[in-house]
Amino acid sequence: MFERVKMVFRAMINALLGKVENPQSMLEHVYQELQSKLIATRKEYAQAIATEMQLKHQLESLEKKETADAQAVLDLKEQLTQLQARVLQLWIKLDNLETEVQKAYTKKQLLIVRNMAMGPLTVHDEVKRDRMFATILFIAGIFFVFNLWASLI
Repeated sequence: MFERVKMVFRAMINALLGKVENPQSMLEHVYQELQSKLIATRKEYAQAIATEMQLKHQLESLEKKETADAQAVLDLKEQLTQLQARVLQLWIKLDNLETEVQKAYTKKQLLIVRNMAMGPLTVHDEVKRDRMFATILFIAGIFFVFNLWASLI
């Protein structure tokens, strides 16, 4: 019985939150997160490329030496192969992130244009939003008290 009541309260809260959420700020948040991931991936990609170049240079230097240890050359080649695979993975990840960032930017711009076409919120819209938020807080309070009461029983 209590589980059913909890489910009803959660459904009501989720429905009200859906009405109150600001899609533009949510898209902005997603866009900022994607931008952060993209910057981090670009840094990681650049570091991997630099390390790859260093390993190539070390391998060339080692192969030129007549007294080069064959095992050291094989180890270096293995490291280089692994690093090249990682560079390829990072390049694919970078390409996917750039596509996602572009899509998020486009969605964000479309939403801005749509909101500009609709005009600013009226006082009535703001009052409705504030009432919904107050209702959500009230229901959340009831839900909290109900959970507290249910845990005491």
